[in-house]
Amino acid sequence: MKMRNHQNKMMKHKSYNMTVTKEITDWGIIYYYKNEYCRFALYAYNDDKYTMYLSNVKVEESARGHGIGNKILELADKEAKKYNYGVICLKVIKSSWVHDWYAKHGYKDFCYDEDTNHVWMKHNLY
Repeated sequence: MKMRNHQNKMMKHKSYNMTVTKEITDWGIIYYYKNEYCRFALYAYNDDKYTMYLSNVKVEESARGHGIGNKILELADKEAKKYNYGVICLKVIKSSWVHDWYAKHGYKDFCYDEDTNHVWMKHNLY
């Protein structure tokens, strides 16, 4: 990935105590969010002003079962809306518990790859 302008803005997200790092690349923008319990990234391409992508979601094993994953999805929705995106997309393994968990939170399958058993899911924000 070739970087055009790297901004390492460290700041605490008000409601979730997350550190956010913003990276501007030739192809788009990436926001990395993390704290001591979890991490995730939101990114968007320059040529698509409607879709934001959620990736690299991880909750530390010792912190699981306390609603942190739900808070990540809430924050992702809030942040995508703040930047005027209407859809969040992500890619998961179709046969995994994670797929079912995202589906329970309103994400819908829209593109399936039989060869890899991965599916793209989307969540409409409006």
